[in-house]
Amino acid sequence: MNLPRHSCCRPAHNTTMQSFIDTLSDTLYRIDFAILDAIRQHCRSALGDVLLPLFSHLGDCGTIWLLAAQLLVLRRPTRRTGLILLAALFAANLLGNYILKPLIERPRPFWLAPPADLLPSALRETSFSFPSGHTISSFAAATAIFTQDKRLGAPALLLAVLIAFSRLYLYVHFPSDVLAGALLGILTGRLTARLARRIQ
Repeated sequence: MNLPRHSCCRPAHNTTMQSFIDTLSDTLYRIDFAILDAIRQHCRSALGDVLLPLFSHLGDCGTIWLLAAQLLVLRRPTRRTGLILLAALFAANLLGNYILKPLIERPRPFWLAPPADLLPSALRETSFSFPSGHTISSFAAATAIFTQDKRLGAPALLLAVLIAFSRLYLYVHFPSDVLAGALLGILTGRLTARLARRIQ
């Protein structure tokens, strides 16, 4: 038999904690949507509608980073960088897409409030929103490269930023999804590089 969800059936401290969590979640959603709507109002353009989906596609399944890893592994001087990149990419994908997304199950913004001018490429997204898989993978890969070669790492980080922004532009991730993905990606890339140094 299901008990009625009444305050007398739950400890007071649990009720207070749940209320705090709900308030925090609502506040975060309001901030996230405000940022997304500001991007739509002030950053949307015909050129952006062409270029930003292309940047987003570069991050699909880590495509651009897998290609970069293959090119780096082919040359002996950069082989170690390529292998560390692959390890970081694997770890980031495992953490973001196979652990956190199914665990948190956060809906994507366009599932909750689809804008009238949503670009068609957004409709391909069917997985959960937190964290941004494109962002965590891109920052993990770019950070891994940067730890080994700053000359190559700087443009890699710039590309990671563009891929991350494209996810906001397309309205497929909340800003907090992207921020978390960037922080987790940087942490993953640094830890992978540090582990590689210890193994060497």
